[in-house]
Amino acid sequence: ADLDSQGFVIHPGDDEISFVGPTVFGTRNGVYDFLERYADIRWLMPGPEGEDVPPKTELLVYKEDVVEEPAFTHRVISAALDADKWWKQNKIQLGASRPIRFQENLYTLFPPEKYAQTRPDFYPNGIPPAPGENHTWQPCFTAEGSVEAAVEGLLAYFAANPGATSYSLGINDTTNFCEANPNHPHYPGKVNSVGLVDMSDIYYAWVNEVVERVLEVYPDKWFGVLAYLNVMDPPSFPLHPRVVPFITKERLTWIDDEVKADGHQQMEAWKEKANLIGWYDYMYGTLYVIPRIFPHVMAENMRYAAENQVYGHYIEMYHNVGDGPKAWIAAKLMWDPYQDVDALLQEWYERAVGKEAAEDLAALFALWEEFWTVRIQESPWFQGGKTRTYLPFSEQTYLHLVTEEDIAESMRLARSVVSKAGP
Repeated sequence: ADLDSQGFVIHPGDDEISFVGPTVFGTRNGVYDFLERYADIRWLMPGPEGEDVPPKTELLVYKEDVVEEPAFTHRVISAALDADKWWKQNKIQLGASRPIRFQENLYTLFPPEKYAQTRPDFYPNGIPPAPGENHTWQPCFTAEGSVEAAVEGLLAYFAANPGATSYSLGINDTTNFCEANPNHPHYPGKVNSVGLVDMSDIYYAWVNEVVERVLEVYPDKWFGVLAYLNVMDPPSFPLHPRVVPFITKERLTWIDDEVKADGHQQMEAWKEKANLIGWYDYMYGTLYVIPRIFPHVMAENMRYAAENQVYGHYIEMYHNVGDGPKAWIAAKLMWDPYQDVDALLQEWYERAVGKEAAEDLAALFALWEEFWTVRIQESPWFQGGKTRTYLPFSEQTYLHLVTEEDIAESMRLARSVVSKAGP
């Protein structure tokens, strides 16, 4: 009963083995842990090609309890592939197993189909968006009746979805805030840490009021928000304890000492205002045209997160085969960030291509890890983007640092892996 909802107990008895978790998701994690721990199975990548099942003639299970729970309650990786099964196998959450909803969602509480005619003042400049236009506007938080409208929508949602544990009050994906207009009577008159009009006090005060009213009816619900764009920084007052902000930042940029110091300072500021904190990170793979891997930086940052009581992670990754072990390593570290990264990498390489080819595969990804964690810092692309929320993936000038030698060595190593690869 005291375990994290995703935790589990494996209990070997005389004639049976029990898998027990506080939730069905924890129990499922126990089953997959058993298959890893005792049957030596690995799910290295989504799909059948990523599954490694060594042949066994017997199964030895120690007659002692295994009790585990994750370092982070919330653990999600976005995937471009059909990866639902792979997520489960590696104890990553999806669907109903995600404890907190927090992504862009405010458009659901102010649909123009409902309010365009009667309350145009809920929208920037009094102009309602077209139906289905969800990410070009924010609701007017200081408009009279906006709190009541949001509460009405939330109460209706929880009534229709009694099993829901949380609701996202995350802002829409835009800087178009009503109050960010200098002519608005509630214009804040200051900018935040990412150079945008600081809307934190206005927005988070609105969030607090909405949440307090909803909790009067549904006292056990949670509410996630995105610390993003104009509301990146903490407000000047505490957030309601049932509100969980997810701080958005591509933390690969913490390879720069000044950016890391600023990120740590921001964490300290948020810890003073929020009961729980989540991290939203950007570890894109598919959007880049060369392998993008940085497992040691990932581990260092996740250990810092664990030591600072970060509640959970959402990683926007969309990984592909060029990312190699990145998604698998991320899944492992979100469960336990203190694992030996080098041992995990070696295991992935050997299990993916066999022991003979593993050395060359390790060298291939080590080449690109050095590119992304050391050499990239010399690039104007990195220097110009390191203070942004995420690096400018659509600007491919990072390729100016790639040499003909990098490509030749990568191709040599890749061909060697193919020639040596075994079962």
